[in-house]
Amino acid sequence: MNDPPVAIRLRHSLIPSDVAVNSVVGTFICIDQDRNDSFTFSMVSTDGPFIVDPNMGTIQVIQFCLRSVWIRLIN
Repeated sequence: MNDPPVAIRLRHSLIPSDVAVNSVVGTFICIDQDRNDSFTFSMVSTDGPFIVDPNMGTIQVIQFCLRSVWIRLIN
């Protein structure tokens, strides 16, 4: 088949303001009809307070942030 994912979701979309640097604060989840597909995750901007593990989809805080950050999921 090789259809694109039907949904990409973010688990744990609210992050406490006092979260420690290097904490994993969320995970991207893909929902796909093709059972054995693998996914690669990335951030469009690399100057933000987070990094994403490209294979696991986990989101990790890499710097302290006092502002709101919006994450847009695109499939």
